[in-house]
Amino acid sequence: MRRREKFILAGVILLLIVGLIYMPLLQKRAPFDPDVAQAVTKYAEVIPGIQTMPIHFSRVVTTTGGLTFATFYMPFKAELLGISAVARLLETTSTDETYTLDIKEGGVSMLSTPIPLYQTTMGTGVITDTSIAADAKVDLVLTIAATTHAAGVSCTDLTTLITIRRTN
Repeated sequence: MRRREKFILAGVILLLIVGLIYMPLLQKRAPFDPDVAQAVTKYAEVIPGIQTMPIHFSRVVTTTGGLTFATFYMPFKAELLGISAVARLLETTSTDETYTLDIKEGGVSMLSTPIPLYQTTMGTGVITDTSIAADAKVDLVLTIAATTHAAGVSCTDLTTLITIRRTN
């Protein structure tokens, strides 16, 4: 044998030995599964069909009454699992101001009462109608009421989280 062929044969034998040593170690690793999220933390749970939709309204609202600040059409049939909202800043100088949020499907409220809004504290809604039809119009309505200080009311930066489960 020539010297070059001896080096090639020695390299192949060395690769086989290394492969025999490390192959059992490699087989103990879990196989890659493309259907499982690889970045799930211990605080997250992968549940097929459940989605949380954050809707942030980055404006200052200074008028009393109801304001539809977000409208969307649900592209599939869904079940409303939860809704919560928080404002970054609410003007409460005269203490008679009330700020509420409602979610409506086709103009009808899905909550027992609108969600009272608080400054930097999350408010949650009690759902009475969980079913959202496919292609249904869904409105988020902010209502501001005040009797003695109506000119000075304001709601700043409203964030709403809607949790749904796809049902078809």
